[in-house]
Amino acid sequence: MAKFHSVSIFVLFAIISMSMVSGIFSNQNNVAFAQEMELKKIDVFTGEWCHPDGLETPKTIHVGILLNNIGKIDMKAGEYEADFWYVIWSDDVNFIEDGLPPVGFPNGFVKQISSEYIEEHYYEVRMIGMFFANMDLSLFPFETIPLTIEVEPDTPCYTDSIVFEYDADTSGVDSRAYVPGWNIGDVSFEAMEHYYEGYDLTYARFVAQFDIERPLTSSVMNILFPVFMITALSVMVFWIPENYTPRIYLSAPLLLALVYLHTGAMKDLPPLAYLTIYDKVMFINFALFANTILSLALQMRFHVNGQELLIKKVNSIQRYLIPVIALVLGLILWNL
Repeated sequence: MAKFHSVSIFVLFAIISMSMVSGIFSNQNNVAFAQEMELKKIDVFTGEWCHPDGLETPKTIHVGILLNNIGKIDMKAGEYEADFWYVIWSDDVNFIEDGLPPVGFPNGFVKQISSEYIEEHYYEVRMIGMFFANMDLSLFPFETIPLTIEVEPDTPCYTDSIVFEYDADTSGVDSRAYVPGWNIGDVSFEAMEHYYEGYDLTYARFVAQFDIERPLTSSVMNILFPVFMITALSVMVFWIPENYTPRIYLSAPLLLALVYLHTGAMKDLPPLAYLTIYDKVMFINFALFANTILSLALQMRFHVNGQELLIKKVNSIQRYLIPVIALVLGLILWNL
């Protein structure tokens, strides 16, 4: 029995020793692999492509972006998903021997790449990424939002190492490109230089811009038409005979419906420091509602005092005053 325990302890000790030795060799291999990758990374930035002191002749890279689709657009966060082809070619460098130019996306990041194809002087890849933009919503619900994809070389690939040129043949929008709920409008591409003032450095930059706009019929029918219908019903009280109960019953729920429409339309927008077109339209409609409620209160007071003629006179005045209020407020808010 003692002999059996001795053998068991010896076997256990041998297994533990082998595991420790294996772990040491594995760690050494991992360290060697990491060092090799680090050297490769350094070679990319300081080898054939770029050097902190620049190259004698900057390499010219022709860049093209072909848009496949725009995914979800989050206006609150100012972000959007883009699916596109990134295409580059150059007569100055061999991509297979020298590797690909190190680039990044200043206004976003790539989540997925696929369908890579490379030749000596040509490279293309399909990319899906998240990008960010400063969205101007002042014309909501008729806004046009420029969505950009920006490409820039990594440090130290300044303009004395890499220069971008726009390639018209590989840039554009796929014929089946789709943006849910939007239309694709103007498209532009530009190769430029971007200067970082704080660092006194200049980089090449390629910017692809895709303007998206809401369909006009959707903006009118889904956002503005219900508001105008509710307000039109609210001002009909001035054509109802002097019976206050149905007037009040008509005005109160319509006001609640107007508030609901306003909050529903603005729920996808971030807090804004300026008024949108929709805000201005709603301000006018709320003012008309306030005028209607004040008029009803005034007419009820006249009724209590037995001044029935004044009630009819107020009704007649309001029928002409409503368009004047809407016009004056529209002119005032137009310049805000």
